[in-house]
Amino acid sequence: NTRRHMARLNPIFFVACTSWLVCFVAGQPRFCGLPAVTGLCRASIPKWYYNARQGKCLQFTYGGCGGNRNRFDSREECEHRCVPRDICQLPPQKGFCRARIQRWHYSSRAGECKPFIWGGCGGNGNNFRTYWECMGRCDICLMPPETGVCRAAHRLWFYDAQTGSCRPFIWGGCGGNGNKFNTFRDCTRRCGWTWWR
Repeated sequence: NTRRHMARLNPIFFVACTSWLVCFVAGQPRFCGLPAVTGLCRASIPKWYYNARQGKCLQFTYGGCGGNRNRFDSREECEHRCVPRDICQLPPQKGFCRARIQRWHYSSRAGECKPFIWGGCGGNGNNFRTYWECMGRCDICLMPPETGVCRAAHRLWFYDAQTGSCRPFIWGGCGGNGNKFNTFRDCTRRCGWTWWR
């Protein structure tokens, strides 16, 4: 009954924690809620896992054998499999602890990140330590260009935040992020007018 009530309050992102170690998010593979496990061997291999409590992918050291499926070779692979696509659309949530920690959340209404007070545990993935971490994850104009995982060669445009201009790049045809536009005009309309030479 409580679970149904919570799902109705936030149907986009519902986290069910069965213990302090295991959380499951609706619409995700169940292994995304498993804890990071170094495994039985003693190698030191950098890997990524999805931390359901923090709502983001974190790095850990894998021993080389054993473990579970919540283990990825790159942050991008982890985010693709486990991070909810609409994380930046979630409302800010204080969480269930009582600390008063300033964090940042992306406000789709304002089109930028805004501060809020986080309780220190719980909440959702729209929770970032800094303004720039938040904007880098949620503002498509600040994302780096990504060719994606396919091997086609489509000429698209991306907004280069370092130069303040829209520039062409080659997109593979699938994947990537939101900082890709069919035309220069589409790019400047979304991310701001800049002079193109």
